[in-house]
Amino acid sequence: MPGDLKGVHFVDRNIGWVTGMDLGIFKTTDGGKSWTKQTNIVWKSTPPEILPDVYDVFFVNSQVGWAAGWPELILGTTDGGATWREQHLNRAYTTPTNYCEAFDAAGTCLKKKGPYMRRVRFADASNGWVVGRYGYIFRTTNGGTTWTFLRQDWPLPVPCPPRIAYTPHWFGLDVVSTNEIWISGGMDDGNGCPGWNRVIVHSNDGGATWIYQNELPEFGGLGGSGRYHDLHLIGNLGWAVGEIGAILRTTDHGATWRQVTNTGAGNISLWGLAFPDPQHVWIVGTGGLILHSADGGTTWVKQNGNTTNRLHRVSFVDAFFGWAAGHLGVITRTTSGGR
Repeated sequence: MPGDLKGVHFVDRNIGWVTGMDLGIFKTTDGGKSWTKQTNIVWKSTPPEILPDVYDVFFVNSQVGWAAGWPELILGTTDGGATWREQHLNRAYTTPTNYCEAFDAAGTCLKKKGPYMRRVRFADASNGWVVGRYGYIFRTTNGGTTWTFLRQDWPLPVPCPPRIAYTPHWFGLDVVSTNEIWISGGMDDGNGCPGWNRVIVHSNDGGATWIYQNELPEFGGLGGSGRYHDLHLIGNLGWAVGEIGAILRTTDHGATWRQVTNTGAGNISLWGLAFPDPQHVWIVGTGGLILHSADGGTTWVKQNGNTTNRLHRVSFVDAFFGWAAGHLGVITRTTSGGR
């Protein structure tokens, strides 16, 4: 499968999707044994000159789903992916002269301009969220017919002249209900702003107000290192993973988060997690790393995914059937819980 894969989502043991670069959307109906690229995209106007990248995919059932990516891309389908319709796209970044921030010596784009929408999640067929780069958050209450951009003004973790705004890059998203939303990410500390990196925010009122948690004590005292790339909660239990082997666990529905050590992750960047039930947790990361706990995080084992490529996302429908997708088109599958 060509290109890097960024998203993976299955609705049952047979039907699932992976997404990636250059408008890559692939569907399987046989549990991942074979894949078909979905190419029927209905654009609002002429097709973009530079193909968008698809960073994530989510379905509420086998027919109704969404995909999100670069630049500010949101696609929707109501027929299981046979047809995808543009719901939002910033075409200013899809022209040959305005799509890339930096090229290498061979003329390959190293970094594209504009917001990457990295996660899409829905509470039901009507209420959904998309989050991404530069603190971008979009919300819909009508199944994607219209999307509202929520401009954020997060409090500064610490003063950091000459910066006057804090716009963390969002990587993780969990929509627990119509009103309860959790988002994770952080801002690069490379500009001399310690305390700006790790952040988790959540809303209990549908995004009207937000509760802000940062690694500094006055903002919630998160542990770990680096930005948090993914998070998921079930009841009072929850997990978040990120850079430099950071793994957080909560047992009080996110009121407090504690760093989990001795997992075998070392300093490897962790990109995705699957948490299908309170006992089973899978975490994937750089170098083909797959970590699994079968006892709610007390003990961890490394599983063999038969790849050394970076794994971006992982999806489990139960304690046995799971899939991970990542760099250079890698898809790895288990029907035995990783054994």
